[in-house]
Amino acid sequence: MERVPTGVGVTARGRDDFHIVPDQSPLVVAGRGNEWDAVKPVLTFVADEVTRRMAACAGESASSRRRLPGAEAVERALPEFMKRLVVNLSLSLLGLLLAPAPAHAVPKLIAGVVRGFPGRTVEVPISLRYRTNDVRDVVALQADVVFDATGVDDGAAAPGTVAANHVVDSSNPVNGTRRLLLYSLAGSVLTNGEIARIPFAVGENEFRNFTLRLENVIFVRADASQVPSETIHGAIAVNQVYVGPTGQADGFLDVATNGTEQCFIIQATSDFQSWVNVQTNSTEEALLQFIDPAAGAYPHRFYRAILCTSPSGLPAATVATITQLPGGRVQFDFRGANGRSYVIQASTNLTDWQNVRTNVGLNGPITFTDSFTNLARRFYRVRAVE
Repeated sequence: MERVPTGVGVTARGRDDFHIVPDQSPLVVAGRGNEWDAVKPVLTFVADEVTRRMAACAGESASSRRRLPGAEAVERALPEFMKRLVVNLSLSLLGLLLAPAPAHAVPKLIAGVVRGFPGRTVEVPISLRYRTNDVRDVVALQADVVFDATGVDDGAAAPGTVAANHVVDSSNPVNGTRRLLLYSLAGSVLTNGEIARIPFAVGENEFRNFTLRLENVIFVRADASQVPSETIHGAIAVNQVYVGPTGQADGFLDVATNGTEQCFIIQATSDFQSWVNVQTNSTEEALLQFIDPAAGAYPHRFYRAILCTSPSGLPAATVATITQLPGGRVQFDFRGANGRSYVIQASTNLTDWQNVRTNVGLNGPITFTDSFTNLARRFYRVRAVE
């Protein structure tokens, strides 16, 4: 907390809870973070500007007039209506500076899902994906692609289609990890698209499917500050359905997504009549990965993928990863059918749900930010409106 002489009192109990007290007490700004550091230059500017204009009116130069501390110049020399004007200006600027910054989505690093064959080498694309509200300012990145080295071997990464202005390098810090590094000597910003391709050679007698996990991902701006990010893991699909020694099935289904993220329910049956839900998964690739832990309990089992729908039969929304922003705010993206209305609901006990916003589905993600941070926990769901 810091004090400065002025003609108005302001108390702050939280980022969204400010109270104005029009009295003659000192200005008190009690907030979180660096709010006062941002406000102080503004109030100093107001006092300096008032002093300068007072000097001009009196026929003196600003340098020859003794500068009064803080806004005391306003108290001693200005008419009452001018004092109110300066105070209002100060408070307006204070409110602008202390208002929450606009929320942005975060870019994604995506490892591709590709077909693989025993004894063959495949190239896996690594892509950067900005969304509608993202600030496109990533100039460099590092990421580890972690894989099962007992079944596949990796090679050096090659530049992708959007990395022409960047240096692309890679190394093996440990067995089973390919570390990818991209940077630009000119500070060029990376754009949407494929940033690199990494070759993987599948073993001669390998019929397993291999997951490619993205770890230790770091996105960096030109000023060396870090950019928050999300990841989507990739895979090498060698077998349509592979049942391991534990009886767990690891499989892939061909789906049509048109390059946009879609939600699917994977169902299983042993007689093509009774279908049970096994897993819900989302992808924007042509291959949808799934896992069935109970596959080994059946002599044979068949699988299919259907688009997610709400209980009413309306297209359901696909919710992406929930991210906690600075200050405790919560943000997530969701997709829905174009033109269909969706309501976002929140709950603290999973029983009582409250409507917090209604949105109409677009041809892209919709970003929702909840600035209500006074709760220990809060759950969210998105429902189609009939």
